[in-house]
Amino acid sequence: MRIAIVGFIVVLIAGIIYAITRKRPIAVQEVKTFAEVDGFVNMLRGACEDMEMHQTLEKILTQPDTERKQLLHALINDLRVKNAPRELIDAFVCLLDDEAAEKAYTVLYKCERR
Repeated sequence: MRIAIVGFIVVLIAGIIYAITRKRPIAVQEVKTFAEVDGFVNMLRGACEDMEMHQTLEKILTQPDTERKQLLHALINDLRVKNAPRELIDAFVCLLDDEAAEKAYTVLYKCERR
């Protein structure tokens, strides 16, 4: 499981750093909707463009809620320890919310249909 997390982190950091704008990051607590979290939006865009990123994110989102949240908490803690970009951490924090995770899965499904 740790190997999968490390691989996922590498793929996502590369994709999200590429896609992140130079705007001041918005803390997740300050936003009204998840669509306002740049890292979350960029993560979903990146997953639509990169198949490996798409598959990895899909694996997380298809987990039952409890397992998804446990995996995300571990991943978020690892990212914080490694001083990952705030946008990346905020993106994963969004996926802790059941509705946001469901919407993200819907976006991934629509990416496949294009």
